[in-house]
Amino acid sequence: MSNRMCRQCGAPLAPGQEFCGNCGAHYFESGAVDPTQRAASYQSPEAPGPAPLPPTQYAGPSSSSPYPGPGPSPQPPTEYAGPSFSPASPYDSTPYGSQGQSYAQAPPPPSNVPYAGVPGAYGQQLGQPGGGFPQAPQPKKGPNLGLIISIIVLIFVVVGTGIFIVTRRSSGSGNTGTTGNPTSVGSPTIPTTLPTPQALFSDNFADNSQGWATGTTSGISRDISNHMFNLADTNQNQIAIESLPTTATFDNFTITASLTFIQGDQNDGVGLYVRGDNKLNHDYRIEVYGDATYAIFKEFLDSSNNPKQTALVNATSTPSLHPMGQENKITVSMKGSTLVLLINDTLVKTITDSDYTKGLIALFVEHGTTSNGVKASFSSVAVYPAPDQLPS
Repeated sequence: MSNRMCRQCGAPLAPGQEFCGNCGAHYFESGAVDPTQRAASYQSPEAPGPAPLPPTQYAGPSSSSPYPGPGPSPQPPTEYAGPSFSPASPYDSTPYGSQGQSYAQAPPPPSNVPYAGVPGAYGQQLGQPGGGFPQAPQPKKGPNLGLIISIIVLIFVVVGTGIFIVTRRSSGSGNTGTTGNPTSVGSPTIPTTLPTPQALFSDNFADNSQGWATGTTSGISRDISNHMFNLADTNQNQIAIESLPTTATFDNFTITASLTFIQGDQNDGVGLYVRGDNKLNHDYRIEVYGDATYAIFKEFLDSSNNPKQTALVNATSTPSLHPMGQENKITVSMKGSTLVLLINDTLVKTITDSDYTKGLIALFVEHGTTSNGVKASFSSVAVYPAPDQLPS
């Protein structure tokens, strides 16, 4: 019979048997060191000193722990049995390497790491060296819904504004027909350059496709050549008139004529009739003289049907007029009772008269009494609807 007895259940053990066949406890010979105890906690029974503390075991996290909570499961303490170590814990059932540790146990944490093995210290996580509590997963950031909605709304606003501006421009460029009344829809909401409205009449005299009266009769000559309409008169105290070759009459409009005074003196003139009747007995006459002056007249018949005129602007000098032989651009805008005159794109006069509201437009030259005749050439004539706002 062997004198080796299991210290756990008292069952006899065969020589060299390390584990009890009855309870599975690990058998240690007297004086052997239990691998579950720290070597530093052993003390010889002969050595004086304080009573030894019971050794502790280190166990890693176990899924079968009967103890709730996030930390590692507590292990049952081993008993101290005098000079030798107490039997191994029943948890030590499988040798672990050459040190005799079990697979259920992890090696103790290093003694030089502060807070090693303390759950949650320094952000340690369960299952990592040192133990700890698991951290909640960080939520993933999704797309910013508010930003997406703001961008979509901004796109709709920009597109809608563009459509509104284009539509308003298109509707503001119309007119009512031959009289030249514009269809007014108000000013656009933002400053912009509006397109040039369609001309009610225009000619650059490339040919006579418009049907101007040409020829020579009684000292008056009319012809189209070199992109010019040439008008001349040798009859003293006479006006040679050439109406626009159209049956249209005009009330509110802007006419621009580019003309050159070729021959004449200060008593000869060239210019435009506006808002005239069919015989040009009632009209407004804008005239430029050979001495670089201009005047504005209102013509009418007196009670005896004799032609009369009243000077709304007497002959006036202006630096805007170019001398004889050079081209001048004459622009007349009429809207309601207001007449605005520009010479070479410079505003020179604004007058108000409400007697004539609608009529014909004609070109003319006037021969006085001190020259051998008058001649002028027109390079272009164009009539447009009156602008929403007259120059001022």
